Amino acid sequence: MSPIRFRGPRFFKPNVEKMEAKRDVEGLIQALGHEDHGIRVNAALALGKLKNAGAVKALVDALRDPNEDVRWAAAWALGEIGKPAVRPLVQALKDEEGEVRWKAAWALEKMGRQVLDSLLDAFATEEGEAKSKIAMVLGSIGDVRAVRPLVQALGDEDESVRWGARWALQKLGGAVVRSLVKTLEEDEDPRARMDAAVALGVIGDSSAVPTLVSALSDESEGVREAAERALVEIGDKKAVSSLEGLLKHHDEKVREHAQRALAGLGWAPLEKEERIEFLLKHGQWGKVLEQGEGVVPLVVRELSGRGGEDRKEVARLISARGHRVKAKVMELLSDVDEAVRREASYLAREIADESLLPYLADALASTDPVVRRNTALALAR
Repeated sequence: MSPIRFRGPRFFKPNVEKMEAKRDVEGLIQALGHEDHGIRVNAALALGKLKNAGAVKALVDALRDPNEDVRWAAAWALGEIGKPAVRPLVQALKDEEGEVRWKAAWALEKMGRQVLDSLLDAFATEEGEAKSKIAMVLGSIGDVRAVRPLVQALGDEDESVRWGARWALQKLGGAVVRSLVKTLEEDEDPRARMDAAVALGVIGDSSAVPTLVSALSDESEGVREAAERALVEIGDKKAVSSLEGLLKHHDEKVREHAQRALAGLGWAPLEKEERIEFLLKHGQWGKVLEQGEGVVPLVVRELSGRGGEDRKEVARLISARGHRVKAKVMELLSDVDEAVRREASYLAREIADESLLPYLADALASTDPVVRRNTALALAR
């Protein structure tokens, strides 16, 4: 840590108690530079008791003092001074010294709700690590007014800000769940209801599950999507019976949200054919392939038109299941359905190995140009 540059007199012992009694702020600021760290500690504490905004700069500088006790005393004093110290402390969150940043964050947290508006203003304008630390302070203060800005910060381009916002929402936890549930149930603003659902998912309190299930039939699609994700994120299997009830809802969109939430919770119908159909629809490829090699044609058919990451995942799973499952894919290179044989050829590019050479050799004679091209690329691997 960089040593502080002392500016005050160093060769006599000032009477800090008298200076405090006389409210001698300038004298106490000078005492912050004394060679005796005990005097520096007492001077910082006295400035905190006096709550004079004129001492803020000197106390922020004292956060860099080489003595740990002095740094804590300065942070305490800044927390006592309150609102006038907010902006300087926010700037200190950007300091190159980690110790300074953490002491500044602690001082802001100590101020609590009295500086919430100032912190929210700073949160809206700052970025990077400073914004991340403000998020953590907001989480520690525990006021529901911080929820919406924190939810919006979950989409920040900076990873540290996203992490700080998620940590803060989890820290808010039970202190705001009841208020968020009320917002989700009663607020007329769909954006407020959506933010409440997102926050409840991050917080992960199971007491919110009934309200989130009800929100799947909200008039706003954004709220329904947020509620669905929140139910999956919370992961409480107690939601399953209620979600099963929504599978018979008159609104198709509500039924679809309930199905996706159930899939995310690992649920599937008991009847085998219904279970396979359900798992295919929701891209639960691994669970489908657990049903045996006979489902491979169904997987390839469902996969056609999806491609991308789903195709890569299926190729990985098929490769892991060995030759017999891969051979099932190869047999589909001559399927009468164009979409199926072409999807099989794309998979062939990903899973091809020497054991599949006979299938690939035959596919080179295909009348389908897409199959021929992908087969050639598979052979070139």
